[in-house]
Amino acid sequence: MRSGLNFKSTFIFDENSHQVNPKDLFVFQANEKCIIYFTRDNNYSWYLTNMRLIIPVENKFISLSDLTKIDFPNIKNNPLSKMENTELTLFTNSNQFKLFLEENSWHVFYNIFKFIIDKNN
Repeated sequence: MRSGLNFKSTFIFDENSHQVNPKDLFVFQANEKCIIYFTRDNNYSWYLTNMRLIIPVENKFISLSDLTKIDFPNIKNNPLSKMENTELTLFTNSNQFKLFLEENSWHVFYNIFKFIIDKNN
């Protein structure tokens, strides 16, 4: 990857690779395609599809069109944590939640979700 990141727990989803954790079984909606899959210690995972962000362990299914804001409070509160940061905060009109990521990859996903949010407006 151009940024020099070497992802170990984040994958471009490939239907042939069967990267779905058996504990995360859920049904994709019609015309829904998984794009990115993240897993951490088999306890936490998320799936970014063309329609939703799915966090199975938290039983969260967030429509991408509901996202209104993204923030990185850890870095704002402690700028020195920039390289070690592993979370972003996503907002909808009625809720907020943390999305956990691989270390040093927050800026990639910040830009992806910022693009989605900007497109919603």
